[in-house]
Amino acid sequence: MSTIATLTPNPSVDLLFEATRLVWDDANRVEPPRRRAGGQGVNVARAARVLGGDAVAIVPLGGAAGRELREILEAEGTPVRVLPIAGETRIFCGTRETDTGRSLLLNPRGPILFPDEAERLLAEVVRALDELRPTWLACCGSLARGLDPDFYARAGALAREHAIAFVPDGDGDALRLAAAAGCDLLVPNEHEAARLLGREGTEGLQPGEVAAAAAALRRWAPLVCITLGAGGAVCADARPGARPRPVCRPVYWV
Repeated sequence: MSTIATLTPNPSVDLLFEATRLVWDDANRVEPPRRRAGGQGVNVARAARVLGGDAVAIVPLGGAAGRELREILEAEGTPVRVLPIAGETRIFCGTRETDTGRSLLLNPRGPILFPDEAERLLAEVVRALDELRPTWLACCGSLARGLDPDFYARAGALAREHAIAFVPDGDGDALRLAAAAGCDLLVPNEHEAARLLGREGTEGLQPGEVAAAAAALRRWAPLVCITLGAGGAVCADARPGARPRPVCRPVYWV
């Protein structure tokens, strides 16, 4: 069974509320929220374990929210390797309006990581690669403030030095630089894929463009899966004569 190590530079404690109807400029009376450990790489590690794989989440944590996040991960049985930082781990708040199905999401930018913390975070990645020898290293989500855009590319270089497969799962310059430096898998959504192909703004790919986009992105990775939410994914690989093909549901890699 494959083992995956995930790096989440900007994790969060997620507070998830529900309200019948949200009102502005007045008190919204709600039940206590569900509290969970959040961040893209944390979610990947959790999903991998639910599907029967082995996974460990590497996270920088600080302050009371950081302590709570670690306690949540340990209580749910998700292995975690923690780098203590000076800043306070962010708290994400989401409220779902049950009458309409709409959601209000408040997503703080999170702490600033100082240069020495960035280097110690990469050193923690090296220790995990040396000690655990995972099959994959996945760098997931937004970069914490203070990290250079090539941070994921540097992590990918460490994975290659250890002969470990690498997947960057982010957006913008961080994803572009990591992909261009070399990776084994790309899993952008349609908006991230459009930006990787040089489109500006937030407009995603049109349905008829997804297969060609997946094939075009193979210049950076031997396997590309463009995810489409409830629509599944379209994947392109290196088999001779293979064409990008739809997948009926979202794909998880373990």
